[in-house]
Amino acid sequence: AIRELLTNSAKHGHASLVNIHFKWHEHKIEVNIDDNGTGFDSKKSVSIKNTGFGLFSIRERIRYLGGYFNIRSEEGEGTEVKIIIPEKTLYKGEDYED
Repeated sequence: AIRELLTNSAKHGHASLVNIHFKWHEHKIEVNIDDNGTGFDSKKSVSIKNTGFGLFSIRERIRYLGGYFNIRSEEGEGTEVKIIIPEKTLYKGEDYED
């Protein structure tokens, strides 16, 4: 998801600066990504029709993990993305204890 968002920032947003912040809290990992690119109208729904398959696919993968995915953007103002994924979906082995 992060790789796809970085590609979008460079390819579509023509961003020259991207910040990525990771935060682990309350049994969740939170990733915030913001760029200084051209932005787009995020008030339109993120669908295959409006944004192509990339953003739609990211949203669906995050939802499948029980997570949260949000995009805020305005034309000419860059883009901010927030992803939150519950800790339990990150562990698949026997090492995890609740």
